[in-house]
Amino acid sequence: MFAFRTDRRIFVLPLIVVILLLGWKVLGTLFADRDRAELVESRTYLAERLNDIVHQLQRERGYSSGYLASDGRALTDELAAQRRLTDEVVGNVVSEWAVADGPRNADVIEARLDELQQWRTWVDAQSIARSEVVDVYTAFISDLLEAAELNIVASPEDRLRLLIEASQALAQAKDTAGLQRATGAAAFASQDMDAELHLTLVSLAAQEAAFLELAEGNVQGSGWHLAVNQSENFAPMDRVRRDLIAAGYGGSMPDISAESWFALSSDWINALRRAENQLASEIADLSREAAQTATSNLISNGLQVVLALLFVFAQVSDRPGRAVSQTPTQGAA
Repeated sequence: MFAFRTDRRIFVLPLIVVILLLGWKVLGTLFADRDRAELVESRTYLAERLNDIVHQLQRERGYSSGYLASDGRALTDELAAQRRLTDEVVGNVVSEWAVADGPRNADVIEARLDELQQWRTWVDAQSIARSEVVDVYTAFISDLLEAAELNIVASPEDRLRLLIEASQALAQAKDTAGLQRATGAAAFASQDMDAELHLTLVSLAAQEAAFLELAEGNVQGSGWHLAVNQSENFAPMDRVRRDLIAAGYGGSMPDISAESWFALSSDWINALRRAENQLASEIADLSREAAQTATSNLISNGLQVVLALLFVFAQVSDRPGRAVSQTPTQGAA
């Protein structure tokens, strides 16, 4: 018969190390998931606010285009009112940057805003070409759309990722629709569909259709449905657009004013804006749910790690060891 003493700390201490290493790895991953989800949520809101500025600048671009094409005879009052609305929205959004993170290219956007008054002065004086002012506004809008894309960070969650990509495609479709509004306003204001305007309108119509198809495909893949082309605002605009494109092949100009065209195309763009807002709301909801789930998982797994460590420490602190007696098996006499 013999006895030996075992000290449980010899076996428990390596176990503690394993628990700490695994816990550190799991909790580190969960912290990253939570931070990413919260970032998606906050950046989605910022992107939505940037798109508020985009929407107003798109309208101002269209009015400016029609005003210049008519040699200052059309859309005068509408342009002045739109500028006031643009300034109001820009002021509200920029003021939020003082208390929250702004876009990553905030310096570029702020420089564009400083230049905006100068562009307006040139438009009023009709000292800038219509195509040039459209290009200037489009460059500013592109900077804002880029900021929105930068701030909607990538998400590993498939449905959320699909909706984010759909939102970006829809934003591009809406901007091409805005450019068509500006192009058509110029054609109607001047009562001339020249070759340059015609080619521009045909190209933009094709781009809009492609972006909408991409957005719809991603949305359907996420289990949602966009169907923006089924909007009651699409068909009236599309009929006039088709007639306007036909005028470039020798047909007659549609018998409507620049103001009427602007209203028709704006109704369509507003329908796109509503779809854009619906997508933004869905993305925000999913981002919020993802952040809440990530936080819950972090707390749950953190508690499991703590309980595992408490259990191990309880075993160690019970007593340092005990004698274990062992009686050898007796053989036959």
